[in-house]
Amino acid sequence: METQFKKIVKLLLILWIFTQFLVGNNVVLFNSTTHETIRPQEIAAGGTGWMLLDANNSNYSTYTHPAYYNTSLHQVLDSANGSKVGDWVLEYSHKVTALTYLERVRNPNPEAGAEFGESDAFSASGNFLAVGSAYADLKIDGTSYLDAGVVYIFRIDNNSNSCHLTDTILPPMPKLGLRFGHSVKLDGNQLVVTSRTRTHLLSNSIQSNNVASLHLFELDENGSSSLKQTVSAPSYITETDEFGYSTEISGEFLTVAAIDHQVVDTNISSTGSLASTELLRYKTQNSFSSIIQKIDLGNTTRTSGYEIVFSEYGRRLVV
Repeated sequence: METQFKKIVKLLLILWIFTQFLVGNNVVLFNSTTHETIRPQEIAAGGTGWMLLDANNSNYSTYTHPAYYNTSLHQVLDSANGSKVGDWVLEYSHKVTALTYLERVRNPNPEAGAEFGESDAFSASGNFLAVGSAYADLKIDGTSYLDAGVVYIFRIDNNSNSCHLTDTILPPMPKLGLRFGHSVKLDGNQLVVTSRTRTHLLSNSIQSNNVASLHLFELDENGSSSLKQTVSAPSYITETDEFGYSTEISGEFLTVAAIDHQVVDTNISSTGSLASTELLRYKTQNSFSSIIQKIDLGNTTRTSGYEIVFSEYGRRLVV
């Protein structure tokens, strides 16, 4: 088992559900396609293509205020329900002044150092919560697998403010040191689960030529999972490299971080290397996925324990 200090306290996952206390609502213009927002103070400063209509002007009495005029489209976006100009709508931003602690979600199978909910190993979407336990030891059909990993699915009950276990996902291809559930990502009923076998291979001086992969699962309305497909990395990304240290999924599009550890450099550390980093974008369809874009992040010096951190929001990608 791994003995890093961070594993000592990773036996429990704290679930925070926010209770918002609103102290004033602020109208913002929101673009439902690009997720761009424009605030009233920006409009007042000019240069946004919008202007605030005077609520006291009788010429604008038919609008529900606040109302904004688009100087390019020559249309008015007001506060009436359903009002829209192009992809622009009015929304309200809320200031959160307090948080209420509701529940502690426990590991269904407590095990010291199992890394329940470690780092990227938990994700919530809708009424479901997925939690990985990458260092969980398993016994499947009489065979024991140390650090094989497992993923748990919980249903969030907003009425009782509690979570209930609905499914336990075992690795489709279990093996020693697989670390299945190192990273999980939920989007609606779609679940991405990655493994990180590199740690086990390096610590045992094992070189693997097996192509790295991750798994896509689908949840039904009861929170039960079914394997949808296995997504393979390009042939040059093996289990000795890193595939899916971070992931994002939205609809039929999947983005995966990949690190190709090319040359071992002992001047860096015992596990240091020169590596090529990239983001791979896939389009998923039923039981098949195809790469539609590769974003090269360049060559870099890597040491064990680092990862590519990125986030997608609308049409924005931040790395």
